[in-house]
Amino acid sequence: FTGDALEWRALNRIARLMFSSANGGPEATLLRPDDALVLKEVSNHFNEVYEEAIQKMSFFSAEWKIVDDTKENERYVFSRTTTLPGSILIGSESVQELNLEFRLKPSSLGDWTVGSSMTASLLGNVEHKSFRDHDGKRALYLRFSPAALLKT
Repeated sequence: FTGDALEWRALNRIARLMFSSANGGPEATLLRPDDALVLKEVSNHFNEVYEEAIQKMSFFSAEWKIVDDTKENERYVFSRTTTLPGSILIGSESVQELNLEFRLKPSSLGDWTVGSSMTASLLGNVEHKSFRDHDGKRALYLRFSPAALLKT
């Protein structure tokens, strides 16, 4: 679960299929992303996914922003931030953003430049988790150790 709007729409679609005409037909919005029940279930789901992700490889595609990070071993940080529709609980922390990142040495970049973006699929393990304040929102940062990266 990466918090994308597509994932929230999928939850709505599942609910519509289950409750088809009970709440105004197929166009009715059954699940509001900011509904307390939805946020509780998303929080539970995310915590389960996170526990699994620290034990197994994760694979997902994203648009990654390339950031210069010369302070840490001359590596570039590839980052993706998603603002969530509401606050979800990760352990005891309430977060409104999810930031996924991984690091590569500059020689691994090929033709990419700092400040640009690239679409790529990442295969990797979560190696670090932290919570930070970012633009007035509480954010969960997950840093991945990449095993493979496929530029698309």
